[in-house]
Amino acid sequence: MASNNGGGEKQSKKTAELGKPLKEGERILEPSRRPDGTLRKPVRIRAGYVPQEEVAIYQSKGALMNEYC
Repeated sequence: MASNNGGGEKQSKKTAELGKPLKEGERILEPSRRPDGTLRKPVRIRAGYVPQEEVAIYQSKGALMNEYC
């Protein structure tokens, strides 16, 4: 049987890199490599964060009424 702590070790390693424990629902993006070969810092993403690209574009009530009429 495989051990269950494989994912836990990876998560604790990421937490150790940042120096702070993760809260419920938070996640960490892996460091990415720049074109010159250096690494960017890991990025912490808070629980409930929605990226700008996924947020619906605001439409006023008047614009919505014009679409349906």
